[in-house]
Amino acid sequence: NPLYIEELTELLLEGNLIEMKRGTAYLTRTDVNKIPTRLNELIISKFDRLASELKEILRLASVIGPEFSVKLMNKILDLGHRLRSQLDIIEEFNLIIKLADNLSKIMKAGDEYAFKNIIIRDSVYNTVLKKERKKYHLLVGESIEEIFKFNLDNSLDILIYHFRKSEHLDKLKTYLHRGAEKEGKSGHFLKSEEYYREWISLIGPDIFKVNRNIGDYLSYIDLKIQIGKFQEALEDLENLRRKAGKSLTKELSCRADIFKSRILNYLGRYDQALDIAMETDKILNSMKKPNPEWQAECMTNIAWIYDNKAEFGQSIKFNKLALAKYCLLYTSDAADEEDSVD
Repeated sequence: NPLYIEELTELLLEGNLIEMKRGTAYLTRTDVNKIPTRLNELIISKFDRLASELKEILRLASVIGPEFSVKLMNKILDLGHRLRSQLDIIEEFNLIIKLADNLSKIMKAGDEYAFKNIIIRDSVYNTVLKKERKKYHLLVGESIEEIFKFNLDNSLDILIYHFRKSEHLDKLKTYLHRGAEKEGKSGHFLKSEEYYREWISLIGPDIFKVNRNIGDYLSYIDLKIQIGKFQEALEDLENLRRKAGKSLTKELSCRADIFKSRILNYLGRYDQALDIAMETDKILNSMKKPNPEWQAECMTNIAWIYDNKAEFGQSIKFNKLALAKYCLLYTSDAADEEDSVD
């Protein structure tokens, strides 16, 4: 291991335990049993030689991650300009490095530093007591919220990581949900599914008792349809109806049936898909204030099913109805935006 050799050589040189003779290194002492034989032991040996304040700084840095900024650390430690000088001392111990100025400017979070390698970071992180880790992770998460409060979407992965480690479940649920929505819109469906799954596990049975949560659960099912997990999506829809019971409103029930019809269409079960879609369209039209976007989606679904059944006249008819509904919907949205500007 090159890193072990480097760290061991540095330890031997610092302790005057080797000397060079004619290009060859010789041990100056024979009691080599005290020399660490593992890489992490070598790293901790170096770490233990730091002053207590430097240890505290490095522990916090390890909680932040492989890379960390002066701005973020000072938000927590409040050491002012002294923090940079302390980091310079730690850098002399060959534990961290200062990143290029251009990267710091890109990050816009002050001077950027990084652990020399991930093994050093992990070794230092393991010196932090579990109780202290949770406290530090919470402080880091809350500090990131404050520093990047006007652009949190770019820090969602980091916030999720720190609030997960801190076990602050309310904030974790908030950012998991936000992250799932963001990743889904960006086309990162597997990452979105991962976040939705963790969010659902944290919400628990209450997800089937609140309309907003049910709507989000349907978004999770929609995501599964998009990545082709049709059988899982069908099972989730059945699970929703079974567990939500009377909490499932007529409108949300229609939304669920739109998804079911779409899945059956994908699976080639066109007649069954069409029956569900036509019934859903009928129910939506009977409502006083139906969701126009869902109406348009339902009509598009019907058109698509007819197209697969080679009934092109009916397909054109429902495509026109869907297009008219979408035009009305987006014209209305544009008018609302103009009113808000005025």
